[in-house]
Amino acid sequence: MLLIVAALSLAGILSAHAGTHNIPKVEPLATVTIPDQCTTEPYMEGEGVEANSEDGEVYLAIETTASEGVEDAIKDAAEYLAGKGVSFDDKSMKQSKRKINEMDAEEVSWDGEDDEGPTKIGVAVVSVTSEKGVLLIYWSSPEGAEKNREAIDKIVTSITKAGA
Repeated sequence: MLLIVAALSLAGILSAHAGTHNIPKVEPLATVTIPDQCTTEPYMEGEGVEANSEDGEVYLAIETTASEGVEDAIKDAAEYLAGKGVSFDDKSMKQSKRKINEMDAEEVSWDGEDDEGPTKIGVAVVSVTSEKGVLLIYWSSPEGAEKNREAIDKIVTSITKAGA
């Protein structure tokens, strides 16, 4: 499964509204639209947004990062997830590059496990400018990833440069 798909799963947070979110909230770099069936909450003191699928099977965090430090951003995201009890099957790691709304994106995905069983994990960096990008972190059950694929795809394809 592609990293972005992995980076775009959601798990179970209550709060703010779905809809279009500025990343970051002040002086936005990009926007992302979260479907109405998801719950969202501000993340990293307004630097991003967290989202969870309606069924609680998919978790997604989206925040700003440095574009030139893609490897570091991916490493930091993997460490964040490991701190949440997510383990990675390094042999399952897949890397890819693609375009999202004319922006370069690098993705890494893994199979793994958490305290509830098998998981799909993903991290992606979408380079919005030569210096800044959007980091997506995804964590889901395999069933949740499949069931929520359409919503995840809509989230990914909604990422646009602010003011575009």
